[in-house]
Amino acid sequence: MRPISFLYIIAMYRIMGVSPLRSFSEEDFIDKVIYRTQQELNRRLQRGLVIYLRPNLLSDDGKSISLGETAFAKALGIGYKFRRTGECSTGQEHKKKTLQCPVRFNCFRIVLPQLPEDGGTQHVVRVTVVGEVVLWNPTGGPFLSYRRFKKTAETTYTMTNSNGIHVTSYPARYSLLKGPLLNLRGILESRINAFFDDETFRDAISAVLRALNKPEDFSSQ
Repeated sequence: MRPISFLYIIAMYRIMGVSPLRSFSEEDFIDKVIYRTQQELNRRLQRGLVIYLRPNLLSDDGKSISLGETAFAKALGIGYKFRRTGECSTGQEHKKKTLQCPVRFNCFRIVLPQLPEDGGTQHVVRVTVVGEVVLWNPTGGPFLSYRRFKKTAETTYTMTNSNGIHVTSYPARYSLLKGPLLNLRGILESRINAFFDDETFRDAISAVLRALNKPEDFSSQ
């Protein structure tokens, strides 16, 4: 049964346009990129990343609640646990070869604005993001480029206090209900997407890629 199973796996990879990596140079390259990107994120975000929320956020029941002048949160630990979670693979987009790798961001903490009515409790949202980093070489040059970050699972949001203890009762303005775009979860989701697509993460990984020659056995086609 083993030969049949092996042939079946190969056939499935071909159907999906994806092949498992068997090259140590490509795997080593990816590991270097992830490690150096983590270092670059930590260097750039030593004081955290300021996140603008909104002057008003929706509660679970759709009520608009004002944040007053404290409409900013701070994200910490973004690069602290940026890790590869499995084998990388190759694929193809627009007739160009891609290199994709499953990754996870853990310990991504977002410190929320604290208001007088919170009774001294500092609320912190802990975020876990799971996805794939996709690289490619559309120009055929000596370096790979960042294509995109593709989420492969729903981002998880957990409310805790400043000691990391999970809390089930928290201010109505900090709704983590899935769906509403203008509640806390919806705003954080949009900010995290921007982080990967247009802002800090793209800049950090692009800087790393410009300093590393592509793997010798990686062709653009």
